[in-house]
Amino acid sequence: MIYVLYRIGDIKFLLLNYNLDVGTIAGGVFLMALKFVLEHAILLQSENDLTI
Repeated sequence: MIYVLYRIGDIKFLLLNYNLDVGTIAGGVFLMALKFVLEHAILLQSENDLTI
């Protein structure tokens, strides 16, 4: 979007910003780890339910 504004002349100089949002990345990694743990817990629970 910034490039388009630069090309049509709305902004005078092109300054790209490549900042990483660490909080968002950490939240995503946490959710992926939680998904893995919950899937493993469901598998263990289903195996436990099958034993007599």
